[in-house]
Amino acid sequence: MKIEIGSNKRIDDTWKLVGAVEPSDYICIWGDDLLPFKDNTIDHIYASHVLEHIYWYKTDFALSEVFRVLKPKGIFEVHVPDFKIILKVYNTKKMIDGWRRYNEETNDYMKWVNGRLFAYNREGHGDFYSHKCCFDEEYLEKCLRIAGFKNIKHEAEVRGADHGIVDLGMTCIK
Repeated sequence: MKIEIGSNKRIDDTWKLVGAVEPSDYICIWGDDLLPFKDNTIDHIYASHVLEHIYWYKTDFALSEVFRVLKPKGIFEVHVPDFKIILKVYNTKKMIDGWRRYNEETNDYMKWVNGRLFAYNREGHGDFYSHKCCFDEEYLEKCLRIAGFKNIKHEAEVRGADHGIVDLGMTCIK
C-alpha cells in the first residue's frame, strides 16, 4: 500500500490519502494521532509540505509513526520549505523567485519571507495551515536518522504541488 499524508488530491489511483479532513481515505492528524495502520504494513509514504505544519516538538513523534508503519525497506519521501533559502532572501533582501502571494503590488522581500516562513491560514481552519517548525538540510536529515531511517538521499521527486526554489526534499528507507 502507498500512502500520501496531507494532500487532498490523489497522486494516482494506487495511492491512499491520510489527512485531517475529507476527502482523505483515512482521517487522522499526523503528529497528534497514531497513524491508522498496523506496524510494518505500508510500502511507501509521501508527505509534501505537511511536516512543517506539525508543531516542532512533535516532529520526532510524527516521523517515528511513519517509521513504525512502514515495512522493512519501505520508502519515505518528505518535502518541506528550506529555511536556508528563506534566510538567503532575508539576508540579501532579494526575492529569488516569482512567488508573490499577498505581495503582488509591493514586491516586499519581508512579505515573501513571512509568507514562506509562516504560510497562510484558510477560512474556518484556525491555524491548522500555519507553519509550526522549520528545517534545513542538516536538521531534516538528523530528524530522519533519529526516527531510524537509513539511506537518506537529499533529493525526492515532486509528485504534487511544486514549491519551487524553497523545496527541500529527501527520500529514505526504513
